[in-house]
Amino acid sequence: MNQSALQSHRVNNNLLISPNEKPKFLELQKLSEQGNYWATNIVREIRQLAAGKTNHDSVYLDVNDHNNARDFVLKLPGCEVIATQELAGNYIVTSMNVDFSYVSSQTENTKPAVHWAQKRKDSWMASPKKDGSLKRQSKDEENWILAGVSDQYSDAEFSAKVTAEHIKASPFSDNGKIDTYGYNLFYSPGSGSFAGLKNLKTQLDAENSAEIRESAQLLAGVMEKAHKDYKRNQSKTSHKVAWVTQRGGSAVMTQALRILSDKSVNLEGSQKVFLSHPTSRTDRLYKLSRDVGMAKDTTNLSSHNALNGSQLLASLSNIKTTGMRARTERETGGYQWQHEGRDHLSSFNGGKAVGKAVGGVFTAVAASGGMAAVAGAIAGIACSNIPGVQEFPNMKSAFDHYVAKV
Repeated sequence: MNQSALQSHRVNNNLLISPNEKPKFLELQKLSEQGNYWATNIVREIRQLAAGKTNHDSVYLDVNDHNNARDFVLKLPGCEVIATQELAGNYIVTSMNVDFSYVSSQTENTKPAVHWAQKRKDSWMASPKKDGSLKRQSKDEENWILAGVSDQYSDAEFSAKVTAEHIKASPFSDNGKIDTYGYNLFYSPGSGSFAGLKNLKTQLDAENSAEIRESAQLLAGVMEKAHKDYKRNQSKTSHKVAWVTQRGGSAVMTQALRILSDKSVNLEGSQKVFLSHPTSRTDRLYKLSRDVGMAKDTTNLSSHNALNGSQLLASLSNIKTTGMRARTERETGGYQWQHEGRDHLSSFNGGKAVGKAVGGVFTAVAASGGMAAVAGAIAGIACSNIPGVQEFPNMKSAFDHYVAKV
């Protein structure tokens, strides 16, 4: 054994931490033992790499070959790790760039994190959870745990409010009781949508987008932990999770599913998802959801408003998604022709609304000949694209929100 190996910290038979990086790794291990899920994820990813369990095509891994060795660069939230695989097969971590203030940044709402969102009087509050766990919102232990994935916003409370409205408009609404119970929110700080007209690259290829990688990695970790909790407790009670994505949250969910798929994770039907007004392709998300064993049922997968330009591509992609569901779930999932028809209509709802709006313009012109009538007919399309309004699932919830602020 060479001198470098003797001075290194041996984690197991084929994983060494170089002397310079040893203090950082040991500190991460200590934080992990204290229940810090951010640190747990980093330690686990390093161990899985050395165990050969990391897919070399993973979106957060770069591989470089040189001088009879191979360097792996793990790009993790708040940490970049370089590990060298030697000819003998051993791995030695040679560099760790760790931001130990990451958890504090999550607490300050400047980094993505799971929050517990709850309504207090007329306002929503969002509190980050350091352990990455999902909380049951209902006293009924058979109810699915509700969790939302928002687009990125600079205000966590607004994110909690608007995502709650999307959950209430989803098949998982629980009759609006979310205002009383609260729910789990995966919040991503920032400005501008993750995917949309101003970010077509992510809209078209969400599973490989570097811009959403940090949020996607953390969400994948939360989903994997939720599945482990389900496995540990399934003999006692249900720990199944129902996810609702809000607008660009669909892009984050897509890449999170890709990460889980690369790890060969099987959720065993313990989680399901609904896409509320997605701004990324639904067909790729559907395929990935099947790859990782998400629950199958006959509820619709998504709701759309193609009046909004950022949702048009997702609305069109849902035509392909519906065809995929018909082919794969007809025999095994109970997905029948009436469900297929419903979901195709959902794809065209936006187009139908556009047609009505445009038809309304011509009707108004014919009836009155006045530009004021034309402007009124166009207003429906315009309102669907106004920042602050387009964030909500419908005009009523947007109107109620802004009236309450006056």
